[in-house]
Amino acid sequence: MNDFTCYHISNRPEMFPVLKECVNPFELNYFDGSNVESFSKLVNTCVAQCPTEKVILMGDKLRPQPQHVEQVS
Repeated sequence: MNDFTCYHISNRPEMFPVLKECVNPFELNYFDGSNVESFSKLVNTCVAQCPTEKVILMGDKLRPQPQHVEQVS
C-alpha cells in the first residue's frame, strides 16, 4: 500500500480515463469539482478529505507517467 493518494481534480469527468491510463499501475481517484466555486477551494477540499498525509494532485492537462508519480511520492 502506498503512503500517498493520487487525485485527478476536475469538473470534467470525461478526462479521468485518459489520466488514469497514464499513471497505471498507480491508483488514481477522481475528485469532482463541479459544485466548487474556485480552484483553490477545490484543492483545499480535496486535501482535507484525503485519507493519507501525502497527496498528489493532477489536473486535466497533465499526462504524467508512472515514473513521475514515483519521483514526487
